[in-house]
Amino acid sequence: MSVINFKTSYIGWEGESSGKFKLISVLKIKYKKKISEIFGLGESVLACNVYSNKNIIKSPNYLFQLIGSQKRQKILRTYIKENFKKSKDLINDSNLEKIFENFILKINKKKSKKIYKLQKKNHFKSNKIINTKINFNSNKDFSFEIEFPVNHINFYEKNNDFHIETGPILMPVFNSKNTIIDLSPCFVAFNRFDYYEFFRDYPIGYRKINFRNLKDFSYHISLYEY
Repeated sequence: MSVINFKTSYIGWEGESSGKFKLISVLKIKYKKKISEIFGLGESVLACNVYSNKNIIKSPNYLFQLIGSQKRQKILRTYIKENFKKSKDLINDSNLEKIFENFILKINKKKSKKIYKLQKKNHFKSNKIINTKINFNSNKDFSFEIEFPVNHINFYEKNNDFHIETGPILMPVFNSKNTIIDLSPCFVAFNRFDYYEFFRDYPIGYRKINFRNLKDFSYHISLYEY
């Protein structure tokens, strides 16, 4: 089984001024009757006045994060100052549409081994990278898969328990017609392969996003190491 090598993969654009970000999560939408679409999520950064000699950090301060597929992209701008009185002033996102003519989603793959049992004796001191895949299926005309690296694990040796807390991961937002209308970075936690919980709009939760349609999907969590 091949998984994404997040250490060498990236997202960005080329142009007169080019930008490149570490890839941290990938969302694959698989349609039965249409061409599949692959979205990437870049690492968030503090926005700056690029190439400026002074006053490099933008004020008021905000986080800049890139989401995109080859067909459409979105930029998240999340303000981090506490002097905004209205929640609408805390975000300034672009629409999910074609923004960059030369958009790049570079995904490198790596051969991996599936993990059937995550244990401290095998994985706590290991130098191997662990990826997670969550596959969502329904009776609709599409399914989707989220893949991301594991950034934090807890082990309870006595009971051979594990607990993963990691993110952000890229979650889709659907309307009543099961069309993707938005995307959101979320934080995820799980300690078995058939149940997870997530925090929407990671890290601050300003955006009011409704994931109610996710209840129509069955899902399964898989782990891989390389």
